[in-house]
Amino acid sequence: MAEILDDRRQEPRFSAAGSYCVPGAEPAIRGHVLDLSLNGALLEQSGCTAGFSPGQRLTIRLELPDEDGFDVEVLIQHVADSRAGVEFYDISPEHFTVLAGLVERRKTLA
Repeated sequence: MAEILDDRRQEPRFSAAGSYCVPGAEPAIRGHVLDLSLNGALLEQSGCTAGFSPGQRLTIRLELPDEDGFDVEVLIQHVADSRAGVEFYDISPEHFTVLAGLVERRKTLA
Protein backbone atom coordinates (compact mmCIF):
# COMPACT_ATOMS: atom_id res chain seq x y z
CA MET A 1 0.00 0.00 0.00
CA ALA A 2 1.35 3.43 -0.90
CA GLU A 3 2.43 5.57 2.02
CA ILE A 4 1.13 9.12 2.18
CA LEU A 5 3.65 11.59 3.54
CA ASP A 6 2.29 14.50 5.52
CA ASP A 7 4.42 17.59 4.86
CA ARG A 8 3.24 20.06 7.47
CA ARG A 9 5.72 22.78 6.60
CA GLN A 10 4.09 26.18 6.44
CA GLU A 11 7.00 27.92 4.74
CA PRO A 12 9.37 26.79 1.99
CA ARG A 13 12.86 25.81 3.06
CA PHE A 14 16.06 26.95 1.39
CA SER A 15 19.59 25.60 1.45
CA ALA A 16 21.64 27.40 4.04
CA ALA A 17 25.31 27.51 4.83
CA GLY A 18 25.75 27.97 8.52
CA SER A 19 26.41 26.22 11.77
CA TYR A 20 24.83 25.80 15.17
CA CYS A 21 25.75 24.71 18.66
CA VAL A 22 23.88 23.98 21.86
CA PRO A 23 25.27 26.41 24.45
CA GLY A 24 26.41 24.69 27.62
CA ALA A 25 25.89 21.14 26.37
CA GLU A 26 28.34 18.55 27.71
CA PRO A 27 29.58 16.93 25.60
CA ALA A 28 29.43 19.72 23.04
CA ILE A 29 26.66 19.45 20.47
CA ARG A 30 27.38 21.25 17.21
CA GLY A 31 26.95 20.87 13.49
CA HIS A 32 25.74 22.40 10.26
CA VAL A 33 22.48 24.06 9.21
CA LEU A 34 21.39 22.27 6.02
CA ASP A 35 18.20 24.18 5.27
CA LEU A 36 16.23 27.00 6.77
CA SER A 37 12.77 28.56 6.74
CA LEU A 38 10.94 31.14 8.81
CA ASN A 39 9.57 28.32 10.97
CA GLY A 40 12.46 25.90 11.33
CA ALA A 41 15.59 24.24 10.07
CA LEU A 42 17.22 20.94 9.26
CA LEU A 43 20.35 20.44 11.34
CA GLU A 44 23.13 17.94 10.81
CA GLN A 45 25.07 17.07 13.91
CA SER A 46 28.79 16.47 13.84
CA GLY A 47 29.08 12.90 15.04
CA CYS A 48 25.68 11.55 16.04
CA THR A 49 22.35 12.81 17.35
CA ALA A 50 23.04 11.94 20.99
CA GLY A 51 21.17 14.44 23.09
CA PHE A 52 18.38 15.09 20.54
CA SER A 53 14.98 13.45 20.88
CA PRO A 54 11.62 14.30 19.32
CA GLY A 55 9.56 16.60 21.52
CA GLN A 56 12.63 18.02 23.24
CA ARG A 57 12.88 21.80 23.62
CA LEU A 58 16.26 23.45 23.81
CA THR A 59 18.19 26.56 22.93
CA ILE A 60 20.54 26.54 19.96
CA ARG A 61 22.93 29.22 18.78
CA LEU A 62 22.68 29.86 15.04
CA GLU A 63 25.73 31.14 13.17
CA LEU A 64 24.59 32.22 9.71
CA PRO A 65 26.66 33.78 6.92
CA ASP A 66 27.22 37.53 7.23
CA GLU A 67 25.21 37.73 10.48
CA ASP A 68 26.08 37.84 14.16
CA GLY A 69 25.20 34.60 15.90
CA PHE A 70 22.01 34.49 17.94
CA ASP A 71 20.11 32.10 20.21
CA VAL A 72 16.73 30.62 19.36
CA GLU A 73 14.59 28.14 21.25
CA VAL A 74 13.57 25.13 19.18
CA LEU A 75 11.33 22.09 19.38
CA ILE A 76 12.89 18.91 17.97
CA GLN A 77 10.32 17.53 15.53
CA HIS A 78 12.18 14.47 14.22
CA VAL A 79 15.58 12.80 14.42
CA ALA A 80 17.07 10.49 11.80
CA ASP A 81 20.69 9.38 11.70
CA SER A 82 22.75 12.54 12.23
CA ARG A 83 19.96 14.96 11.25
CA ALA A 84 17.27 16.70 13.26
CA GLY A 85 14.33 18.74 12.03
CA VAL A 86 13.57 21.61 14.38
CA GLU A 87 10.74 24.12 14.68
CA PHE A 88 11.51 27.59 16.00
CA TYR A 89 9.20 28.38 18.89
CA ASP A 90 10.78 31.37 20.60
CA ILE A 91 12.85 33.92 18.73
CA SER A 92 13.27 37.61 19.50
CA PRO A 93 11.71 40.10 17.06
CA GLU A 94 15.20 41.39 16.20
CA HIS A 95 16.50 37.94 15.34
CA PHE A 96 13.30 37.03 13.48
CA THR A 97 13.98 40.08 11.27
CA VAL A 98 17.50 38.75 10.59
CA LEU A 99 16.09 35.32 9.77
CA ALA A 100 13.37 36.79 7.52
CA GLY A 101 15.96 38.83 5.63
CA LEU A 102 18.12 35.76 5.07
CA VAL A 103 15.16 33.70 3.86
CA GLU A 104 14.04 36.52 1.57
CA ARG A 105 17.51 36.72 0.01
CA ARG A 106 17.40 32.94 -0.55
CA LYS A 107 13.98 33.26 -2.23
CA THR A 108 15.35 35.70 -4.78
CA LEU A 109 18.23 33.31 -5.56
CA ALA A 110 15.94 30.27 -5.99
